[in-house]
Amino acid sequence: MLSRGYTLTGLLMSMGIGVSLLAAGATFAMNLSQQQLVISQKLELQNHVKRTGLLIMNELSRAGYDGMAGIRFISGIPRDASPFYPAFELGVSGGYSQGSCVVFHYDKNHNGTIEKEPLSEYLGFRLKDGAIESRMDAKDCDQPGWQDLTDPTYIKVDTFRISPVNISGSGALLSVEISATLVRAPSVSAKLHWPVTVRNF
Repeated sequence: MLSRGYTLTGLLMSMGIGVSLLAAGATFAMNLSQQQLVISQKLELQNHVKRTGLLIMNELSRAGYDGMAGIRFISGIPRDASPFYPAFELGVSGGYSQGSCVVFHYDKNHNGTIEKEPLSEYLGFRLKDGAIESRMDAKDCDQPGWQDLTDPTYIKVDTFRISPVNISGSGALLSVEISATLVRAPSVSAKLHWPVTVRNF
């Protein structure tokens, strides 16, 4: 009579196959988890860059607006006599390339004059030490005292550039370019390259 059961060799082979499958499964799970983390970080960074770009574009599109432009036009006063002319100026910030700083103003309270209080109508953005900064108190591109718009401990902005694409008497078409990386994961990057129209040029 034969006794049926597992042999030592069969058990060892089964255990070896099982361990191999577990190792393969663990490796797959780790790779999948890593991929999901990278995707999540990239989406997080893209959303941050996109929100920053939209804010800049919304503000910049208003550059040069003068609440008294109609009255000035009817009175025969030329556009360049407006305190909101020129609509914007592109400059250089801290050794970066041309267009790394833009200063502009628009008439928030529609009274035809540029004011600092209660809401400053001296606006602008620049790249400084890996962050995009917002203009404060009519500061020039190379002056200190601007306020961080992006958090340099969270993202590092590598590129911020505004370039003219087409300028005519009816307005200006500009290109806004931003590229950034996550500070905690420098290999994760995002870019934005969008057009913005300034109609009050």
